[in-house]
Parts: sequence; structure tokens; C-alpha cells
Amino acid sequence: MTDQAPAALVHVRAGDTDLQSRDDKDTQGTARFRVLIDADGGPSSKLVQGLSVFEAADTEAAHSHDRPETAYVVSGGGTLTVGDEENEAEAGDVFFIPPGLVHGWRAGEEGLHVLFSFPGDRMAEVAYDWAEA
Repeated sequence: MTDQAPAALVHVRAGDTDLQSRDDKDTQGTARFRVLIDADGGPSSKLVQGLSVFEAADTEAAHSHDRPETAYVVSGGGTLTVGDEENEAEAGDVFFIPPGLVHGWRAGEEGLHVLFSFPGDRMAEVAYDWAEA
């Protein structure tokens, strides 16, 4: 047992974060995202979490990361592509994506919202390697 006081609660309201776009939509895709938990907004305890927001037919191009990712489909549906394999994704599904695994997303007609998490303190520290088209 430690003598340290518990960390303070961090409460992120829906309007507290900005909806961001990728730097290059031609090579990275059209999906947008919100960073919800990271050390730039408050204590993160080695957790980065965000929400990918896909409108109908939006994509996130093939890419990999330097660390593992979990992806929970909050709403909507679409496809998570790994190599030649297309994995149907619908609300309630969760995916564990190991570091270095090339993957990409495509939303279905109803759009797609994916809650993602990475180990680490800041989203800016998560290295994305965009696969060549």
C-alpha cells in the first residue's frame, strides 16, 4: 500500500475536445478524430484514448503503430482491413491490434465511431507509419 494520495479525477465533456483531421487526406484518409485522454489535457497514467469519427464511406488509410492499440466500435459499422482480410466491424466489437500490424478502416453507410486506446502519455508520441498505396 502506498502513502500517496489518489490522482485527481479527469472529466472530459463532449465539447471539451476538438474534432481533428489528418494532415494529408489523400494518403491518410478522410476520418476525423478527437483525443480524449492524454497528458496534455490532464493526468493520463500511461493511457491515450480517443474517438475516431467516420461519416458514411470515410476511410483511414492503411497504417501501423509502434505500440499496441485497442479499438472498440461504439456505433455504426464498417470494415477493418488487415492485409487482404476484411473484418466486418459493428457496434460492440473490440479489436486488439498488435504493434506493427498494418490495418485500415472504412465506414459503412451509417458511419462508424471507434474508441481507440494506446499505452503512453501523449497522442503525439504514438508513431503512425502510413503504408504506401
